Amino acid sequence: MRAALWGLLALGCAAELPAPVPGVALGLFASDPGFDYATLIDEIARYRASAVLVVVPLAQDDVTDAAPRPVVAPAALARALAHARRAGLAVTLMPIIDVARRGPGRWRGVLAPPEPGRWWAAYRAELLALADVARAAGVHRLVIGSELASLEGDAAWRPLIAAIRPRFPGRLTYSANWDRYAEVPFWDALDEVAVSAWFPAPVDAPLAAAHRFAAERGRPLVLTELGYPALASAAEAPWDQHTGAAPDARLQARLLAEGLAAADAAGATEVFVWNWFGPGGSGDVGFSPRGKPAAGIMARAFAGWARRGPRQAGSPSL
Repeated sequence: MRAALWGLLALGCAAELPAPVPGVALGLFASDPGFDYATLIDEIARYRASAVLVVVPLAQDDVTDAAPRPVVAPAALARALAHARRAGLAVTLMPIIDVARRGPGRWRGVLAPPEPGRWWAAYRAELLALADVARAAGVHRLVIGSELASLEGDAAWRPLIAAIRPRFPGRLTYSANWDRYAEVPFWDALDEVAVSAWFPAPVDAPLAAAHRFAAERGRPLVLTELGYPALASAAEAPWDQHTGAAPDARLQARLLAEGLAAADAAGATEVFVWNWFGPGGSGDVGFSPRGKPAAGIMARAFAGWARRGPRQAGSPSL
């Protein structure tokens, strides 16, 4: 009886505390470079999100390519950003390096360009162009890179941040992989600590640790990627939708419910569910919650967060 009473009191306190900003990631991953993402953006808004993370791929064939190249048509990107704003969504823009020949040990976290100076010149040009697009589109936040572990020690990051600042007035961050955020040496030059939250379940302790890390640096914590494939392997390998495990949409929904609750309790200021792009439905074992039980779980959590109001940096958490 006493334990039940304390549980009810805790839930009552949680209801009065501010919540994370509820967001959903949308990868611009269509094979048609001119694809119109308006329908997907409208769905995100209907499922009670108030923010969208627009993910722009920069392509490489292999981890040793000389430079990344853009693949999304500028008009398609402009349409997506404008439609997101019309839908009432706050927009975060994040480029990611999409490696075509990826596999175990071959992904964007292990890039090894043969001429680093050439790679960085191309990447800088792409980021400055995106900064200009973001400013013109009224984007709230620009993520300057994602999960580029092998390049995080390079000296090019601080000059890149300094070059973006006068071109883009919004918030700047970098999305560190879940097992690498403590190794990033340039958090002090950014406005937030952002983490791709692919922690194996349960995630309560690692998310609380990530929030403490951010707070010690005087930065809010943003979770740029929180999600699970609809697979029986999702708890131990949430980052991998190609394990060959049996489909399990119920497990995806349960893990997402637990992950969102843990992110809220940990004190994250903004959370993006990964990733709305995809066919969805019962035959889709990928990350997208579309047409699966996870979508309803997400909408209910987001509705509860909206009633409590958005958490600001430094506000209390459970």
